[in-house]
Amino acid sequence: MMSAAPASAATGAGGTRIQLGTGLLGVGWDAQSPRYLNTIRGNFTSLTGVGNPRIHVRVLDAQNREMFGRDRSWSGNRRDEYATFEVTVLMPRDASRVCATLYEAGGYMDTACAPVYF
Repeated sequence: MMSAAPASAATGAGGTRIQLGTGLLGVGWDAQSPRYLNTIRGNFTSLTGVGNPRIHVRVLDAQNREMFGRDRSWSGNRRDEYATFEVTVLMPRDASRVCATLYEAGGYMDTACAPVYF
């Protein structure tokens, strides 16, 4: 079986603890070059759950300008969710990092970032 996505030249991931250490927010990416990212992803796990969560995953340049971003939201109390997004554009500048921000019922919870390096 052949994949539609090209093979990755590099991958990266990062994470941070949430909810007093009872949960984890993660972020990841895979790319061909600093301007050609295949996918970006964000995920969270939580023992107590996150109410009506939304995760915003974005590609930032060296000046922290967002060059590409996508959101995914869920309803109800969620304990373990994962969102992967295909990057459909060539970045105008080299990507510096990929970040995932988690919101609970519209309120900011935390952000995790992973540097983009080759």
